[in-house]
Amino acid sequence: MELEANYDRASEIKAFDETKAGVKGLVDAGIDKIPRIFYQPPDNFNKPPVSGDNKFSFPVIDLEDVGTDPIQHKKIVERVGNASEKWGFFQLINHGIPDSVIEEMKSGVFRFYEQDSEIKNRSI
Repeated sequence: MELEANYDRASEIKAFDETKAGVKGLVDAGIDKIPRIFYQPPDNFNKPPVSGDNKFSFPVIDLEDVGTDPIQHKKIVERVGNASEKWGFFQLINHGIPDSVIEEMKSGVFRFYEQDSEIKNRSI
């Protein structure tokens, strides 16, 4: 798909972010085509997989001993920096946060995003 020369993607992304409605807001509004800000350039389609075995994997960082072993702490900080720079996200294990807390946090996020846009905008 070719985009016109005067297309200002940055402005469209900013406007999308400012609605605070997210993709769910677009769906709720009844969009019938994908907004241009979500289009990927064709040169992104044929990139080789990250790993050689065609399986999707991303960094998993183990926080065991992060608070007790200074050498391990330094290694973990380096892994977090590397994963953040190269991937933009990662999975943490052995973080000590109880599953019940994580589940309640996810439930809260779902409850927030299920609200009407007007209510969400007042909350932010």
